[in-house]
Amino acid sequence: MTNSSVTKSTYPGLILNMNKLEKEIENDFVRYARQRGALAVKFEDKARRNAPDRIILCPGGVTLFIEFKRPGEKCRPGQLAYHQMLSRLGFRVWVCETANEAKHILDGCLPK
Repeated sequence: MTNSSVTKSTYPGLILNMNKLEKEIENDFVRYARQRGALAVKFEDKARRNAPDRIILCPGGVTLFIEFKRPGEKCRPGQLAYHQMLSRLGFRVWVCETANEAKHILDGCLPK
């Protein structure tokens, strides 16, 4: 995935839990990110709506954004526009339906 892509994450063999709330998915990922040495900060833009849920600050200066959605839920047009704006600025933005998807993305962005 390129630095300027807005990407719908896919993770082969993933089992989706349709009953899991977005907040639960997000909290699971935040704990994992902390264990891996990254900060998954709640991202709120007071001047604009539709910001991604989390900004992830990784060792080595890598920054990425993740929008969490329940399985099957889609981003609103305003969210997609915000994601595209971040992408044009050179940031990586992903939309994840599960904590495992987000964990996989984080693992791929961390220094080896």
